Formats: sequence, structure tokens, C-alpha cells
Amino acid sequence: MSAKVYFVQTRNDEPIESLQRKTHLIFEKCGGDKVFTEGTTAAIKLHLGEKPRTQYLDPAIVKVVVDRARQAGARPFLTDTCTLYNGRRSNAVDYLHAAAEHGFTLEAVGAPVIIADGLLGASQVMVPIDGKHFREVPVAPDAVHADSLVAMTHVTGHLLAGFGGTIKNVSMGLCGRAAKLAMHSGSRPRIDEARCTACGRCAYWCPASAVRVATTATIDSVKCIGCGECYAVCPSGAVLFNWDASSDAFGEKMAE
Repeated sequence: MSAKVYFVQTRNDEPIESLQRKTHLIFEKCGGDKVFTEGTTAAIKLHLGEKPRTQYLDPAIVKVVVDRARQAGARPFLTDTCTLYNGRRSNAVDYLHAAAEHGFTLEAVGAPVIIADGLLGASQVMVPIDGKHFREVPVAPDAVHADSLVAMTHVTGHLLAGFGGTIKNVSMGLCGRAAKLAMHSGSRPRIDEARCTACGRCAYWCPASAVRVATTATIDSVKCIGCGECYAVCPSGAVLFNWDASSDAFGEKMAE
């Protein structure tokens, strides 16, 4: 399979107005307007930023695509999912605050931000595929239900993938937590007893009733389904995984 690639050169010190003109140009050349249909929802997938890193697209560039979608009569929204690791992107409330701080507001961009996998990253829809590693993939519901999607990706390095581009932006960025875990690790979570405060949140959120709490939490490896709920909700970082996936397998899983 082959595809046309359009390249526009830019500079670090280039005025934002010039970058906006070039975004319009490249969008027209690749026929981006054909993606949008009047009355439909249009997901615009991007990374909304996380301190202290500054690698995310300028909201003014994203606004170009939002405006094109609205001109076509579509209803665009900006979207991403919660992360596996703890931080401001691990839940929708903190992530929405971070997005607003970085300029991704309805007033500035013209589209709302929707975190596609819910408040704690626990929402997902199983999508059947016929892959080498997976027969079905958990995908964030709001990504599944959107009528169209445009990926706006900033290029970055990645320890396992080597290169983080659009495949990673869409696969890791729009899948459910169980898929994120499956891509990264083939193991089950374990409890660091020194960090565990026996707060009980992991047991409360575990969908498989695999966690019991006494002086510390313990995980029943037979019942555990590797969904990552405990990892996401633990306030003390006591839930650990062995991030042991090889680079080749990681890339294959992302593509699926």
C-alpha cells in the first residue's frame, strides 16, 4: 500500500500566521475537507500538552482544521485519552485543566475538548480485529462513535517505538487502558508493599474483584485481567508493572 506525502518546510522562528497558511495549504492538497460532512461529529486527535514538556502543537494551528470542519458543517471536538502513568493526564479533570492552560479552550480554538475514555480512563468499547497479537481491541468510546477523525501529530522520540508519529498518536492515544497495558507489558500488576497505604481504592475499582486489602493490598493473579484499573487509581504509586515488551512486538501491537 502506498500513500502520497505532502511536505511543507517550516522554521522554529516562523510567525504563527505563516504556519497557519501552510496548514491550510497542506490540508487542501491532501483533500482533508472530504473527511468532513455536514451534521456529523469530527474528532481531532492530538496531544494537549503536559508540563514540564512543551512538545505539542500550537492551538492556533489546530484552529485551522477546526475552522475547516465547521465550514463544512461538521461538529469538531479535540480529543485524547488518559495515560497509564500518574500525572495530570491520568484523569480527565486534571487533563482538561492542563489543556486549558495550554490554550486549548473553546474560545481560542472553536471546539470543545473531550477526553475520549472518560473520567479515569476506564471507558472502552471492544472492537474485533483479526491480528497477530489481538482478536479484539479496547478503544475509547468517543473515538469509536465519532463519524470522522483527523490526527494532528507532533513528532517525538519514544523509548520503545523509536519514533513517535501518527500510528502511536492514534493507537496508544485512542485505545482503552487494557490495550495500553497489552502493548507495553505481558505481565500482571504487583503491589509495592512499602508504598501501599491500604486505602482500598484499588479494590473498589477492580472490575474482577481480584484485589483484597488488609495491612496492604494483594492481587489474585488468577482473577486479575490486567485491565490497569488499580494502576490508574492508586494515589501512592504502589501498583507496579514489568514494562517488558520488546520493541518489535510493541510496534506490531501499536499497528494492530
